[in-house]
Amino acid sequence: MKYKTILLISAFIIIITPLANIFFIYPSFVNLVIKSAEEEAIKVAGYLSKSIDMERIDEKEYFHHLSGYYEEIREEFDMAKIKIFSADGEVVFSSDPLDIGKVNKKNYFHEYVARGNVYAKTIQKEKKSLEDQIVKSDVVETYIPIMSGGEFKGAFEIYYDITKRKKQIEKLSFYVSLMFFTIGLSSFIIILLIFLKNKSQLLHLGDFGLSRLKAFQLLTLLLISIFTIEFGIMIVMDYFVPPMHTLIAGLSDSLILILALYPILYLLFFKPLMGQIKSLEKSESRLRDSEERFKFIVQFIPDIIYMIDDKGRFTFLNNSIRKLGFEPKELIGRHFSKIISSNDIDHVSRDKVLQKYRGKSTGNENAPQLFDERRSAERATKELEVKVKYKDSGLAGEGAIESDDGKVMIASVNSCGLYNEDDDTAEKVFKGTMGVITKMDNVFLGTTGVIKDITKQKMTQRALFDSEDRYHALMDCASDAILLVDEEGNITEYNRMASQLLGGVENLRGIDIRRIHPDGEHKNVDKMFDDILYTGRGSLNDTVVFGADGALLPVDITGSLIELSEQKKIVQEIIRDISERKRAERDLKDKEQLLIQQSKLASMGEMISAIAHQWRQPLTSLGLIIQDTLDAYDYKELDREYLAGLVDGSMKQIKLMSDVIDSFKDFFKPSKGVVTFNVSKVVKEAMSFLSSQLSNDNIRWEIKGIVSEGVSIKSYQNEFMQVMFNLINNARDAVLTRRSDSADKIGEIVITFEKEGNYVKLSVCDNGGGIPENLLEKIFEPYFTTKDEGKGTGIGLYMSKIIVETHMKGELRVENIDNGAMFVLKLPETL
Repeated sequence: MKYKTILLISAFIIIITPLANIFFIYPSFVNLVIKSAEEEAIKVAGYLSKSIDMERIDEKEYFHHLSGYYEEIREEFDMAKIKIFSADGEVVFSSDPLDIGKVNKKNYFHEYVARGNVYAKTIQKEKKSLEDQIVKSDVVETYIPIMSGGEFKGAFEIYYDITKRKKQIEKLSFYVSLMFFTIGLSSFIIILLIFLKNKSQLLHLGDFGLSRLKAFQLLTLLLISIFTIEFGIMIVMDYFVPPMHTLIAGLSDSLILILALYPILYLLFFKPLMGQIKSLEKSESRLRDSEERFKFIVQFIPDIIYMIDDKGRFTFLNNSIRKLGFEPKELIGRHFSKIISSNDIDHVSRDKVLQKYRGKSTGNENAPQLFDERRSAERATKELEVKVKYKDSGLAGEGAIESDDGKVMIASVNSCGLYNEDDDTAEKVFKGTMGVITKMDNVFLGTTGVIKDITKQKMTQRALFDSEDRYHALMDCASDAILLVDEEGNITEYNRMASQLLGGVENLRGIDIRRIHPDGEHKNVDKMFDDILYTGRGSLNDTVVFGADGALLPVDITGSLIELSEQKKIVQEIIRDISERKRAERDLKDKEQLLIQQSKLASMGEMISAIAHQWRQPLTSLGLIIQDTLDAYDYKELDREYLAGLVDGSMKQIKLMSDVIDSFKDFFKPSKGVVTFNVSKVVKEAMSFLSSQLSNDNIRWEIKGIVSEGVSIKSYQNEFMQVMFNLINNARDAVLTRRSDSADKIGEIVITFEKEGNYVKLSVCDNGGGIPENLLEKIFEPYFTTKDEGKGTGIGLYMSKIIVETHMKGELRVENIDNGAMFVLKLPETL
């Protein structure tokens, strides 16, 4: 206790020394210098006043012959400046001629100095004086009244330069503070070393000692607060408040001190005290609740929780001990060997085990594992495997192990010592080699531990190991490559098919799973592996691995997590070669493309008929132009201008026919790839092929919706035109078929554009009577047609659906409406 007291006193000296120097020693010396300067100024002023003729003090010329005398006095007494004021405040003399004639109108001069009082003020360097002049050094500005017969005649103003004196004081103050600080710091360091050396003893402070230490700290804070507040009040009243009566000054000082100290007392004493009381009440309530919850929770934990004293006797058991057939009360006070298999007791008991380690250093990692453990932290017992006996073998559940003691349960034990010590002290005293641990009955309370049933887990492990050969046999019979991978991503086992498929690597065991993939696939492989570890399953489809000849093989990979134990997990990956599937998909795609082209060729007859209708008008126009040429020649009208008009008209008709041929040619070309095109424009081009036929067949057509907005999509343009041609021709055929029953029926085809989110929706509606309900589901089947034999192939709508839903990722469906059918086409804006 004495070391701590001296340590606190030393720390107090270190802290208070600079504060005392700043707030007490140095100000005291400065005040002493100021008082000395004031007294000197009064004496000098009294001496100088004897040389003044009081009757001529208002005459500026009077002091001219005294200026040399005053200059000698100023230099002799180290004054910065001397001034003489008349009774009305005018400067009649000054060692600085620029001041002569100025008038001091300040209140302190006329209300304080003019009444016979001395007024002094300390002015720091580069600050303004009482007359608002910047001073060049630290000075004491003093006003001394000149009185004659009790009447105020004028005043002296003397500036005493105290720069040198302040430097001397600062030097002296520094040495004093340094001396006390050195003494305090030396004492603090010495006592601190002694304190650290005897820490284990000094930590045992009783409640009374801690209370006294807390009281001492609060008292110190209170004294410092009072000193600081009072010092601040003194500074304010001395330097910023005009002089007042002693009684009034004392009352003001006391009132300010009380008002300033009240919140400090509240914050330092009353508020913490009330907070501690409330905190103590809450802590006690929480402690009671916590104890009740702890008792409740512990009793219902499925694992056996025990506590034994330093003799190895049970002091507590939760209700889970009943799974062994024992009641907690019948084992309390009995040695723990009552429930431990006789074959294991010598391997888990402290008295038996520690005899083998006397004088040996084991370290934390190799410390022996004990049921009645005394150690804690890193050296505590973790996952000690032990066989625990049932009270009656008939109570043992399915899977119990037979032993010399009957049926037993395989258990995992975690235990540590209990001490009546602070954690820091206990760690220092009891952490070390086995050779330095000694019995300390005064602090060692006993052991606490948890017994967990791992019988099923151990049996599962054994069954797994027994079936390992059969597992390998099954793996080698598998048609897919199988890899077993540890949690770090290294291959541990693989089957025969994996060796054949991944023959590019001589020995797969031990290599990183990513090495069988090219660099570009590593990110996907890592993601799949993480999915397996965290969710139990994962897959990676359509990836590639290095094959036997180093070439890349397309594969699908599926993986799952296998838990061998709580600590050991492995990942099983099944790798399937999809080379044949990929080849079949390519062949199928080629066949589909061929079928699409065949569908186009099947529509060629209809297209040629449409072109014939488109060419009929230009051909008629050309025939008329040729006939008109002969007539013009006969009537002598054939001149150059006339011929130029005939040529221009003929070329326009020929260009129109050429454009039709170009469009026809592009239609039968397969799309080279995905392009951005205007849907409205393509539909209008398709309609341009068929417009003559539709007009000839008396079928009206119309495009509605958002045509004017020019909706564009990114897809296959030629295939889209083929779909639209098929849908419009299908609607035309339906109208014509219905007209055969009613010749005066006017045909109608309406194409409507809509926007649905990121999709463009087209509806092709007709008034052709609709499709029989029993045929709606068959309309898109290959080679199915409702037309007469020889008039339809049955692949148009089938290929349209293949193109839209497989290649263009859209949707094509049909439904009946009033007097007709409606084909609905939905396409994404981009693939």
